[in-house]
Amino acid sequence: KIEFQVGTTSTGSETLSPVEKLVGFHCVAFTPTTSPFYIQFRNLGSNADKDIQIDNVSIIDNSALEIDSSYVEAQLFQIMGAQSNDVKYLFRSGVAPYKLERLALASWSLIRVAWQDGPYITQNTTATTLTPAATSGVAVAVTASSIVGINNGLGFLSTDVGRLVRIDNGAFWGWGIIVGFTSTTIVDVHVKKTFAAATGTVDWRLGAWSDTTGWPKTGGFFEQRLYVASTDDQSQTLWGSQTGDFENFKPDDDTGTVEADDSLNFTLSADSINEIRWISAGEDTLAIGTTGGEWVPSASGIVITPLDITIRRQTTHGSALIAPLRIDHVVLFVQRAGRKIREFVFNFEIDSFLAPDLTRLAQHITVPSIVEMAFQQEPDSLVWVVRSDGILPTLTFRRDEDVVGWARQIIGGSFSGGATIVDSVISIIGDDDPSQVQSSANRNEVWLIVKRTINGATKRYMEFVEGYYDSLIHDQEDAYYSDSIITYDGASTTTITGLSHLEGETVKVWGDGAILPDVVVSSGQVILATAVKVAQIGLAYN
Repeated sequence: KIEFQVGTTSTGSETLSPVEKLVGFHCVAFTPTTSPFYIQFRNLGSNADKDIQIDNVSIIDNSALEIDSSYVEAQLFQIMGAQSNDVKYLFRSGVAPYKLERLALASWSLIRVAWQDGPYITQNTTATTLTPAATSGVAVAVTASSIVGINNGLGFLSTDVGRLVRIDNGAFWGWGIIVGFTSTTIVDVHVKKTFAAATGTVDWRLGAWSDTTGWPKTGGFFEQRLYVASTDDQSQTLWGSQTGDFENFKPDDDTGTVEADDSLNFTLSADSINEIRWISAGEDTLAIGTTGGEWVPSASGIVITPLDITIRRQTTHGSALIAPLRIDHVVLFVQRAGRKIREFVFNFEIDSFLAPDLTRLAQHITVPSIVEMAFQQEPDSLVWVVRSDGILPTLTFRRDEDVVGWARQIIGGSFSGGATIVDSVISIIGDDDPSQVQSSANRNEVWLIVKRTINGATKRYMEFVEGYYDSLIHDQEDAYYSDSIITYDGASTTTITGLSHLEGETVKVWGDGAILPDVVVSSGQVILATAVKVAQIGLAYN
């Protein structure tokens, strides 16, 4: 942990007061009042006697805000998220979980999650003992009497660095993080909770998540717990945090007694492998999608606890590794083959869940496969779907009226002579942004990453879908009839600039509420046949 501050002197903090930061990637916004200004870092906490490495510091001025990450491009579509307010936990197989924090409009952090006291695999049942060289410290040597019972008889591995270990030397359990690898029987541990004694004991547990065992693939929030699931070694297991403490997976009260608010874990029991793919939490139901079926845990009491939990398979369709959509009391998920969207819904007649196929009457619409979904609640109930070939179907979904209908949205422009490619879609709650011609305060904003060939080069743009034109509240000149548009609103003119993103393209012109002749963008501008005061200029769509 470090402290970060900015001032007009080498020790000052008048520009930015001291801010504490954990290991990770951070963007912090501040406004310099003088030149030069000074940035100071200071080591904090119990780790102050160890070096902390700062890999890079960049000053971003009037440019896009970017944060480095541990993910590569090929992994992006397999990242699953669980969000609580301004913090989003990110899960992906092969990568330790991170959390993305929004501290302010221009202050963001991407931090590796520091899990507290768990979760762990099953307690040791062999004769192998672990002996810590001391009860506390930042690099305490822990020695195993043999390799039996450790990583299936392989002993400690270099990939165990970062893994938790829990040891009970008699009076209580202590725990720490493996920070160094010496041999198959010796590792260094940063003790987080003091060990009871520096003596050998057979009562120990190793962490469930690590580079050795794998990292969880998905997560979600339910009943004040963070549920996390599916590692390489335990693909059918789901873990729940302590109640109200999302990063704490402490399994008991340190003496072995399990309370209702302690962390929990359970493993699905079925006649085939059921790797957990997603978790979706509703008002009173936690749905779990696996490769072999869909499951729902329950309790005999009011809430699920480590002392009261039952889990049953409801349907056997199987799920793809694609985030589902929770819409009121139902879950829409993509079946394992990636072609069908199913509606996981409770049926009172059979007192169980069903998952009817929403693509049954339009099976061609999702060919070749689905890669992503987003739900737009306002103004119309639409599910936006990205196909693997970049086409963008939409599903009108109004279950209360039994309306389920498919359509295709053909985006303006082209890519390599074919249709424009949509890489990704997301729907967010709108706001009353004064820069918008048509406010999104009463609708969801749908954002797209669109790939086109522009002037012979591949370009990707982030675009959002404007609101519907309503003649009762909008002026005719403010209607939108094209894609990737720019808006001009000013003095009467025939020259419109700001179109470099559509260089060489033939564009549509909506000027002063009327259709004007098509024009070609040259040097980032167009020359219109008629002078206009208000214009919307962009690509034609079908």
